[in-house]
Amino acid sequence: MKCKILYIGFLSMMLGLGACIDDESTFETVVVPQLAVNGSGEETMPIYNFDLGTDCVITPEISYTGNADDLQYEWSIGTYTNGTKGVLEVVSKERTLNHRFTEGGSYYAHLVITDGQVGRTVDYQININRTFESGYFLVSNDENGKGNLVFVKTMTPEEMEASTEQVYIEHSIEHMNEGTNVAKLLNTIYVTQTSENWQAGSFNRLVALAEDRAIFLDPNTLSILAELKYDEVYSGFKATNFIPDGYAPFLYDAKQEKYVHLNMEYMFPYENSEYVGYGFEDFISTTYYMWGGWYSTVMYANYSSDEICEYNAYYYYYGYDSPFVGVGDLLEGAKLQTAFFENSSAPLYILTRSKADEGIAYLHKLPGGISYMDSPYYDAPSKTELAIGADVAFPEEGTRLIYSSTYARHFYVYDDKIYVALVSNAATPFPKKSEYAISFSGEEITYMDINTTTEEVYVATYNESTKRGSFYIYDAKDIRTDNQGKITPKAVHKECADRIVSILNK
Repeated sequence: MKCKILYIGFLSMMLGLGACIDDESTFETVVVPQLAVNGSGEETMPIYNFDLGTDCVITPEISYTGNADDLQYEWSIGTYTNGTKGVLEVVSKERTLNHRFTEGGSYYAHLVITDGQVGRTVDYQININRTFESGYFLVSNDENGKGNLVFVKTMTPEEMEASTEQVYIEHSIEHMNEGTNVAKLLNTIYVTQTSENWQAGSFNRLVALAEDRAIFLDPNTLSILAELKYDEVYSGFKATNFIPDGYAPFLYDAKQEKYVHLNMEYMFPYENSEYVGYGFEDFISTTYYMWGGWYSTVMYANYSSDEICEYNAYYYYYGYDSPFVGVGDLLEGAKLQTAFFENSSAPLYILTRSKADEGIAYLHKLPGGISYMDSPYYDAPSKTELAIGADVAFPEEGTRLIYSSTYARHFYVYDDKIYVALVSNAATPFPKKSEYAISFSGEEITYMDINTTTEEVYVATYNESTKRGSFYIYDAKDIRTDNQGKITPKAVHKECADRIVSILNK
């Protein structure tokens, strides 16, 4: 009992002493900032859609009560296939993600935000549409000779209904291949070809032809597969022409009068010995669709000597001395203007002008082409005399005439206007200058061609003031002499490129 009394007394003493101490100490109150990110913690990821070739830009919606300068960000990207997230790779430390994908498909972006005390994470699903699968490649160059391959996307019905902004990707090769520089461009072609080993099936190539090299591209991503430099064949070779020949595409250096051919499957340049020693001033080609594929026929012209030829790979068997077969004395006394086709490679028309009387022109028709002028299987060449007055829009030297087989009309450019030639009107195939179909006031027509499967006419113009090129699409049926002033394009892409020299529909 005594011990219990002493213990209680000791506790009382201690409590008394504690009550007499004046405690002036204080404790600092730590305020933890509040951080919230829209989408964080959600079961489903916010979804973003972008077109391949355009930048993926995502700015997170953040609510933060502290000093925003204290926040740190880390963005990582991974694949997202059938609901499965792939391995992440850090791509940015900025608040806004600005990333360019090189392939279409589904991905996810993982964002980590922290100030050192609090942090949040959020995932975003990113769908990259395969932009380059459908659209138009505009081959253009600026005033300094720098190439600019512009892609104009064919917008889907859903995108048009939603008033989605038209997609244009300028300098698309450089855009999809960092560090690449493209020199002056001549053309771009899409090749679908059966492999030499038929068991391997077929292959596709998108090839951009610059003056110094051929750039082989993946058709859907535009990633570079190979770059073939022409000077590997001829030192100092600088292409002035590209010809999509049906036998083998080739380039021509007008200064050296030399050719470089391209092997499309194995992707290498080479010299074709049969072309050595033959120089030409112009290459008039037509591309046509037959037997499930695209083919090209080429005429080789020298205006200074009024000579026109075609290449015949089997010239030796037909008794010709050269693979470039000419028309003999067919054009004697006449000045070569141009040549053009109907449908594919036949019949061939050659347009000339009398050297003795400029008011007289001749339209030569070769039903079997040049190589078969004397063949018993084709009608003999015919020659129609034309009266050409000063008021006639007579095609100038080198003019291209493109043919609509559906509407049996040839379209051509004269004085930056589009005219319609009706070759079946033997005496007056060419209209008067006042009878144009379409006029482009203040714009120079730099290119025109026809898509024979859709009967769409592609026209490119150039504005000298703005130094920009425009692209128009017309329905061939609307382009008629009697429809002047009423022809409206199906699509207009104003000043979307530099000076356009060719157009490829993909």
